[in-house]
Amino acid sequence: MAIQATYLSANSFSVANDQTTLFTEYRQARFTISGTGTYLYGTISGSSYTPITTAVTLYDSVLLPTISGVEYGIVSASGIGSLPDHTHTASQGDGGEITLDKYTQAEVDTISGSLQTDIDTKADSSHTVLSHDTDTTGAELTSLADNSMADTLHRHSELSASDGSPDKIVYTDSDGVLYADAGPLGLDVQYMANIGTHLDVVNNITVGGTVDGVDIAARDHAESHSVASHNDTTATGAELDELTDGSDTTLHIHDNSYYTETEVDAAFVTFSGTIDHNTIINTHDLTTDIDHDQLTNYEANEHFTEATIDHSAITNLDYASAGHTDFASTEALATTSGVLDDKIVATENAAATTYYLHEDASDLGGYELLKSAPSDHAESFDSVNINSGDGETLIDSYVTVSGEPNTTSIPPGTYVWVLWADVSALSQGPHYLRAKWYRREQDGTEHYLFTQEQQITSTSPTKYFVETSVSGIDTDITDRLVTKTYAQIGGGSNRTVGYYVEGMNRSSRFNTPVLTSLITDHGDLIGLGDDDHTQYFNTDRGDARYYQQSSDILFTTNTISGTGQIITGDHGVATKPEVVNVIYGTGAAPSGAGYPEATIYVQYTA
Repeated sequence: MAIQATYLSANSFSVANDQTTLFTEYRQARFTISGTGTYLYGTISGSSYTPITTAVTLYDSVLLPTISGVEYGIVSASGIGSLPDHTHTASQGDGGEITLDKYTQAEVDTISGSLQTDIDTKADSSHTVLSHDTDTTGAELTSLADNSMADTLHRHSELSASDGSPDKIVYTDSDGVLYADAGPLGLDVQYMANIGTHLDVVNNITVGGTVDGVDIAARDHAESHSVASHNDTTATGAELDELTDGSDTTLHIHDNSYYTETEVDAAFVTFSGTIDHNTIINTHDLTTDIDHDQLTNYEANEHFTEATIDHSAITNLDYASAGHTDFASTEALATTSGVLDDKIVATENAAATTYYLHEDASDLGGYELLKSAPSDHAESFDSVNINSGDGETLIDSYVTVSGEPNTTSIPPGTYVWVLWADVSALSQGPHYLRAKWYRREQDGTEHYLFTQEQQITSTSPTKYFVETSVSGIDTDITDRLVTKTYAQIGGGSNRTVGYYVEGMNRSSRFNTPVLTSLITDHGDLIGLGDDDHTQYFNTDRGDARYYQQSSDILFTTNTISGTGQIITGDHGVATKPEVVNVIYGTGAAPSGAGYPEATIYVQYTA
């Protein structure tokens, strides 16, 4: 089939795609001239491929611009040059007739003449079976078909019936045991057979002749036989029946160690109720004569196990009973308000710091206080109302007071979140509370440290202990600790999750391994200017409660009234009348004759 060709020059053309492997040097090419049915011929000198097309050159300048297709010749055996696609007939243009050295084309086409003669006269004896795809000789194959014995050529572990059904009918297993499946007779031995070790018979044995001279077939097997007719026992059938019919027997004894049921009944007929073990002879001392290690049947529930003891049946379990006076009752523990629990879980962090969650605002906006002292405020419930799609939701943020923990290193240890919490509904859980810890630098940068998490499993206030082991933490001396609490629910909507702070009974807190540095210089204490002790008088509260020296004294009784400065410790006596011995004090009297000591004079205005 021609390939579409494009004229480039009298000795070159192009074809689509990479065709360099087809258009090789010396290969013949035939070109179709469009619309004429005539051809041009040329010899290829080479080809090269550029993207999209292959350019081919010829040794001859024979091409016309009207070429439309190209065909290439068959590559010769030498790989150089080619032959045109052709047939062989008597016509010279088709290549001429092909002749054979010995046979004519007609003899080959019809298998006749001298070719047929050579085939017919070829000696069959010149071929052997060994020249085929088997190493079996012709003689061996002949022995398989001449009704002779061929024991060494193959083995048969199975034999079929003469008509092929059943197949298999007789066979042996790997141990040489012979099986016959021919029903209904099975293995039918007509003359004589030697049986080896045993003969296993599944069904009946049919004997046509005699067995050792006895006509078994004519023998009456219905005839009764007595047991005594056997030579290996003298017991009668009745005696044997007595041994198996459940009745008493005198046929044998058991070394005088056993009695018949009748004898036992006769011996113990007068007993009723319980038997005194002490009256039985040949008894054992159960504490010394029995080796408990030698006892068997422990698995038969013949001994008490821990699981079989009813703890509620044990007496004197009350803590006040003898032997329990050094334990505290649950009622007594209930009055500790969780302090005992804290002592237990905080043992590892002995001499460390417990931080309480306070509702008081810190000096940082958006943060409440994380203080090492309990709050004296009433209990409150910090919570958030969330839906499952809200994800992890912030409840509150807490920070230590400025200057705390005042250390450059927090030792490794266990952080215990003593958490009082609940959730409004448990469905579509699980629901969680988390506390995330940070180290906050003085410039406000916060560095994440670790997270504590607790699944909330109750709709009523429940106490949890969340223990988290943490490696040592390096800090700057001015760093503060921050913890932020979050809630997250597994599903549902409108869930309220929260925890309790402050108060005396359900105050959530953190037991930590933090060791704060002691401040020995009073001037280094922070918060000295805080007015957080209102039970004491500062300048403002003192001025509001007490009269100052520069103020008037206003009396609310009818004893003395006046305006201006009406009491002084140093009177200058002038023209005003004075009243002596009205108010007494400890100071000296004013200078001047006639005034007694320890008298305070009241001077009235005109």
